[in-house]
Amino acid sequence: GLVAKRFMKYSTDKKKSLRNRRALFLSKGKYKNKNKNSTSKGPDENYGLAEPLDDCMSDEEFEVEKAKHILSITLSESSRKLLEIETRNQANNQKWFEERRKRLTASNFG
Repeated sequence: GLVAKRFMKYSTDKKKSLRNRRALFLSKGKYKNKNKNSTSKGPDENYGLAEPLDDCMSDEEFEVEKAKHILSITLSESSRKLLEIETRNQANNQKWFEERRKRLTASNFG
């Protein structure tokens, strides 16, 4: 009814106002008109490491390090239960933070 009509008018007016304000500043700043047809010419001087890394480990070294890491975080069932008991009350437990740092968690991805 009446409330919905007022809300729709308010929303429409607000969008128009915002569009008009942005149009005033199109040539500079945040709302700069970007050329969407430009093509990338590769990394610029400020991009960071664009050259290949020379000091990377070989595939064999990587596999050895990966196996060491997996072995270091692998726990037996009794060790897992003990760790669970020791790390209760997570936010106040330093051991929980230490163990969590070694593992991939959902927090690492988003």
